[in-house]
Amino acid sequence: MRDWLERWHSGDRKRLLKWGIPLLGFGLLLQVTNLGVNYSASLPYTVFLTVKGWQAAKGDLVAINQHCTKYYPPGARFTKRIVGFAGDKVSNLQETIWINGKLVGPLLKQTAFGRPLTPLVAPEAATIIPEGYVFVMTEHARSFDSRYQEFGLVPVAALQGRALVLW
Repeated sequence: MRDWLERWHSGDRKRLLKWGIPLLGFGLLLQVTNLGVNYSASLPYTVFLTVKGWQAAKGDLVAINQHCTKYYPPGARFTKRIVGFAGDKVSNLQETIWINGKLVGPLLKQTAFGRPLTPLVAPEAATIIPEGYVFVMTEHARSFDSRYQEFGLVPVAALQGRALVLW
């Protein structure tokens, strides 16, 4: 016991403060964040830092986890922008999607790989985003997102957190 006390006073304490506290901080950071990588052309960014549990607002990028889609395997992660919340009106007018009267993007008939795409809303019709769901997409015209039934609206529970662009 005496050896330990002597070492503590002779420099171990400084090493602990120098390395222990930063390592503890890094460990805590890992608990509330993670890195995400975008492999598609749907966003102009490549690497994101996701802050888990950070409430996102309309226009924010979010990390989506555990959202089942028709063309991706279970567990696939997505980074998309929130463009509609519960209560917003989604319309399909002349093969374009509108939210609350604002144009958000065109509709395609198929994916880049030739798979069929079905509009979320029937032509010349509208729907209201239900409670507990969001409408997500990216600016890229070929993005696979909530404009299509094959992707659908995203449950709020599937939002992992807000995604911050690193590069």
